[in-house]
Amino acid sequence: MKIPYSHQLVLMALVLAAADVTAGLLIPVHQAGLSVVAASSRVKADLFIEDVQLTPSRPTQLRVRVANQGLLAATQTELQVYLEGPEGPQTITAPVPLLKAGDRQWLVIYVGSPLAEARNLTLHIDQPSQIDELDEVNNIYVYK
Repeated sequence: MKIPYSHQLVLMALVLAAADVTAGLLIPVHQAGLSVVAASSRVKADLFIEDVQLTPSRPTQLRVRVANQGLLAATQTELQVYLEGPEGPQTITAPVPLLKAGDRQWLVIYVGSPLAEARNLTLHIDQPSQIDELDEVNNIYVYK
């Protein structure tokens, strides 16, 4: 039976606690093959933009699928959409709801000008950075 990584940490902590209580033993973390710092740094949320879709029948509508591939829930945050359209640069902000670990959510964002005319379209989730994430680098999506 394969035990998920997050459960392995709990199981290892219980084994160490039981050994300490029952036998009066204290096993140093490094001798037990554990790294508390590395383990705790892996238990975070990790938001990213999974997909972006333009809808030809709704030229000012953008569909964005956001996901949390981390092990913790991500609290509500914001998604910034940057585009260069015929009227100049625009920044649109949209709320991103709380996403539990493993959750995915489609967002519908309305922009002022037709997206087909946009020269550049860049999206940035958790901007400004409010959530401590496993990977902050994967928060930017450039639509091509």
